Amino acid sequence: NNFCPMTKIYLPPSDRTPEVVLDFASGLFSFEGESYPQSPQTFLEPIRMQLVDWFKKSPSHALNFQFKFDYLDSPSIKLVMDIVEDIEELNQHNKSITVSWYYPKNSRTLKELGEEIATELSQIRMAIIAKD
Repeated sequence: NNFCPMTKIYLPPSDRTPEVVLDFASGLFSFEGESYPQSPQTFLEPIRMQLVDWFKKSPSHALNFQFKFDYLDSPSIKLVMDIVEDIEELNQHNKSITVSWYYPKNSRTLKELGEEIATELSQIRMAIIAKD
């Protein structure tokens, strides 16, 4: 397990996985690219658990989540939704949280997915932004 709290974690993109940046010092958490790993649980769940663990111990400072997916398979969508639910729960602990969902401007599917995820959030407003 290469996850270590209170550091910056960088996972480079691969053919099947997104770039992941977890910058615990600045509060920037970014997921960018395509996500259809052979084992989504093995790839995304440790990231999610690291975030949840850090959230519980972290000081109350601003957090910025950026989702910039070009493609997500169904298992990845489920795990991203779990992460978003974790973010919503965090908001109840008086954290300043920004969530941005970027989608390719020609992808109605990813735009609609962002809109669907946004409706699941009752405490946090999620910006939905078209990208080139």
